[in-house]
Amino acid sequence: MLTLAGYWIGRYGETTGRDRAHAPFLSVAVVTVLYELGLLVVHFVLGESAPAGAVVRSLVPAIVLNLILTAPLYALARRLLRVVDRDALTAEVQLLG
Repeated sequence: MLTLAGYWIGRYGETTGRDRAHAPFLSVAVVTVLYELGLLVVHFVLGESAPAGAVVRSLVPAIVLNLILTAPLYALARRLLRVVDRDALTAEVQLLG
């Protein structure tokens, strides 16, 4: 479930939310809800205890915590994974002959 959540957040960031300030927060909130509901479905399909009431009650605190963590972690990731200007890396080529 976490792999799917990460994939869909990445796809949203690549296709839709590049230059929007609210995009990381929106994607984290939506994927938190989908992750919790998906985990509930997986537990149900596997025949394990799937208390929907407990999941619904813990949903709001999970969203709030994830949104609080989004800003610093997003800023750290943006700083560590800066986009490199490819033109600055290319050097002039001299042809011989």
